[in-house]
Amino acid sequence: MLEQDWGRRQALVELDLATINMLARPAFPEHQVIGAELLTEGHCNTNYKLTLAGFDEPFVLRVYRRDQASSQKDWDLYQLVQGLVPVPRMLYHDDSCQHLAWPYTIMTWVEGILLRDAIEKGDAREQNSYGYAVGSTLAAIGSFTFPRQASLVLVCMLSPLLAMSRTCNSYAIS
Repeated sequence: MLEQDWGRRQALVELDLATINMLARPAFPEHQVIGAELLTEGHCNTNYKLTLAGFDEPFVLRVYRRDQASSQKDWDLYQLVQGLVPVPRMLYHDDSCQHLAWPYTIMTWVEGILLRDAIEKGDAREQNSYGYAVGSTLAAIGSFTFPRQASLVLVCMLSPLLAMSRTCNSYAIS
């Protein structure tokens, strides 16, 4: 069964613009969210593409629906692989659940198309280049060592980062 046939495991979180502005304020205290597009790809998390006044580039608000620990794993993995693996820049992480029932992250938007769609539409040469890029990224990830054996679940958790529990705390990157 292909990934696109898995379906959603968690319902999408529908947020109004006022709530999205409140969530984005710690990352962008001087800016207003003027647009939010619900992105429906994915299986567990809810993602919004954000347009902010004063910025040319969009950002992403990710709401973690799977479990409390998944947002911390994303944050920890980002801290580990940033600079060596192409990942969106995580600007703000909040797993306090004080403003929303779920943890959330604000990150940079990465323009492009889904790898699945690129492979589907590409010719053999393009498909080979995608395979090489994925292999190079996985090799870079494979250069990290961990205190215990990881499973395929770890690789699956990294896939959103390739596009992109402790007590509840908030983190920000300046």
